[in-house]
Formats: sequence, C-alpha cells, structure tokens
Amino acid sequence: MSVREASLLFRRTTQLHSLRLSADMALLLFRWVRRGRVACSLAIEELSLGPQTVRASERGLSKVVSSLASLLRCWTVRQLDLTEFCVSAQSLIPLLLHDGPLTIKLSEITFQELLSLLYEIQDEVLTRSFLSKVGGDLSSCCLNWELLHYLLQQSPAQTIAVNLRKNRFLQENITRLRPFLDRIVFKRLCPSFVLAVIREIYKARDSLIIPGLLRSLDHVISLTCREMDSEDCAALIFTLKHSDRVRLNLLWTSIPAGETESILFTLDKVSQLRSDISARLSVLCLCQSSPAHRMCSTSPIITNS
Repeated sequence: MSVREASLLFRRTTQLHSLRLSADMALLLFRWVRRGRVACSLAIEELSLGPQTVRASERGLSKVVSSLASLLRCWTVRQLDLTEFCVSAQSLIPLLLHDGPLTIKLSEITFQELLSLLYEIQDEVLTRSFLSKVGGDLSSCCLNWELLHYLLQQSPAQTIAVNLRKNRFLQENITRLRPFLDRIVFKRLCPSFVLAVIREIYKARDSLIIPGLLRSLDHVISLTCREMDSEDCAALIFTLKHSDRVRLNLLWTSIPAGETESILFTLDKVSQLRSDISARLSVLCLCQSSPAHRMCSTSPIITNS
C-alpha cells in the first residue's frame, strides 16, 4: 500500500471494529502517522498483529512493538491482540507502560514468559500495569505459590483468575490462600477443593470472608460425589448461614445420618438445589416429620436432578 492509498483509506475513517496488520504494515503506518501523512484520530475496538511470514531478528521485533506502542499513543485502541505474534517478553515492556485503558491478549507461551520476567525484576509499576491490561486473568498460566503471592501483594484491588486444574498447588496451600480468597476467581473447580476451602473457613470461623469467597465461586457450592463427615457438614452449614442466594449442588453426595436435618434448616439461604432422588426423598421425609416442613414449603428452592 502506498502512502496516498493509506491516506485515502483513513481520511474519513474515524472508527473501526477491528484492524489486523502485518508487522511491516505496523511499521509503515507508524511512520506515516508520525509524519502526518495518515490521520491519527482513529478509534479501534481491536487491533491485532498477524504472525511473521519470515523469521525476524529480536531487534526487528522490538522495533515493531515500539511502533505499536507509539500508535497506541495516537490511536484509541480498546484491545490489542498479539496471540499470533511471537516476541520476547522483554520486548513487551513498552506496551505495559502505555497509560490509556487497554486490554492485551498474548499467546500462552509469551504470557508465561512475561509473568516469569515480572517476578524476576520485581517492578511494582510494571506488575500492576500487566495485571490491569490482562484483566487479572491468569487462567492460561501455570503458577506457584511464590509467584501468585507476589502478584496478590502488588495489586490489592485487582481480582486474579486462576485455573485450578493447571495449579494443583492451590489445594495444598488453602491456609495461605485464606486471606486472599475474596480476590481470587477459581476456574475449573473441583468439589474436593471447594470442600477443603469451606472447612478451612469453618476452622478459622472467618464468616466475613464468605461473601467474597462466594463471588469467587460464582455463588455456586458444588460438593458432588463427596462422602461428607460431620465436620464437612458443619463447615457447609456455617458457610450457608453466612450466605445468600447461593446455588448448592449435592448430586450424588453422601451425607451422614442425622446431618441432613441440620442442613435442611439452612436451605432458606439457597436459591437452587441440585440433588439425586435418594437425597430428595430423605429431605421430603424430614419435611413430613419435623417443623422444617414449614421452611420447605416456603423456601424458594429449585431442585434439579
């Protein structure tokens, strides 16, 4: 594309939903914008960079990223997609220093490398900027406790999303996690982890953290296929008593005899209950034989098998 053609294309264009560029075109557009030969008043919902067609040097790639950072100062870009663009983590630093509101999408490899780099250099400003620009979503990454703890400390207002199945260490560090449970969104949850968390909260009698925890769990307590003991039930009851409009999943869950009635008295806090037929029959029998039947008849619970 010539300068004249680019000028004609962008002359009357003020908004674009998406703009996809090659590395070479990103370099050319920056030069033309800098020289005033292409208008710079442009708002773009998503700006993406395609994969390199030829292997470029690290210096060349850094120059492309630098040009992108300069374009971001001229254009208003909501989201920058670099998932197809292979570049070293260190080269991305200029993008993290961008002041405007911007979301950055990276490939898993680059994302992981950038996390390791930030932990290594321990720069608070860059770390906070990184977490802001990825929306706190670390669900594609493998972490460890030291790295996660560092990130949580650097940005107290930022919620961080983590993938439980990629980070098994989380279940082994629940005591350490407890002060941060209201700031972590857990993806790919398993019932054993949920049970371990509510047991830890019950052990500490930390009722104040329960609303934040439930937001992290998307207001779902799933204990499917668990064989619960009396302490598990006490932890569940404690959690439910300090909850509101929570969805409870007890499908194929084994509850000790005598504990069902105690759980039944907390179901006014539950907006949706999933259970198997045998558990539901047990509840119905209790409703017939105890004062809890008044609660059962008025509580807004939807049961699904």
